[in-house]
Amino acid sequence: MFRTILFSILASACFSHIQAQEINTRYLDSDKKTEVKKKKASFIEEQWIREDGCRIRTLKNAKNSEILSSTGVFPETQVQCGVWLHKNIKRNFDFNLEQTKEFCPSDSLLPSADKRFEDNDSLGYTAPLLEGGKTLIQNIVSNFQYPEVARQLEITGVVVLLFTITKEGGVENVRVLSSAHPILDKATAQLIYDLPIQKPAMLNGKPVEVCVRFPMRFLIQ
Repeated sequence: MFRTILFSILASACFSHIQAQEINTRYLDSDKKTEVKKKKASFIEEQWIREDGCRIRTLKNAKNSEILSSTGVFPETQVQCGVWLHKNIKRNFDFNLEQTKEFCPSDSLLPSADKRFEDNDSLGYTAPLLEGGKTLIQNIVSNFQYPEVARQLEITGVVVLLFTITKEGGVENVRVLSSAHPILDKATAQLIYDLPIQKPAMLNGKPVEVCVRFPMRFLIQ
């Protein structure tokens, strides 16, 4: 069953080891918009383009150079890149996201691929445990908002991802089975990579690697 989520990510950026080109610096007033002289600035905005084409924008406190926010996108596509910071939350978008036509392998010992975050007593299956005992959907709702660029462009649709949870509880091999738009695809994948898994899936009391199918519907209201 597809879930409806309203979603907002400001692209991504900064803190990268990738070599950058010349930095463009602006000194801003307290409204974060009006340019002023350096001595009167409350904020410092820096923008540059990395060698891979990712455009980074950071906003710093002019008094102590503390980074307050950071965003990054590939200008032509507006797809997120880099490590971004917003309201003290740091998210890494520096990963490649591939498409696939292959489904999760079927396994009669396990629940279906879209139900592997649900316990199944008849199979002796215990779903992966997330931090705070939240369900997968609860975790998504509490951590994401609609990507702002996608909202402005009125981009909607359904993203279907496949990903693997290892026996150790790690998340690997996130890929796109069905794409809505690269911006929405990457926003969804970043959430999956950040899942706070405390315990892996268990089958008859033993850790088991599972492939999960996860659909997300994006609507603008």
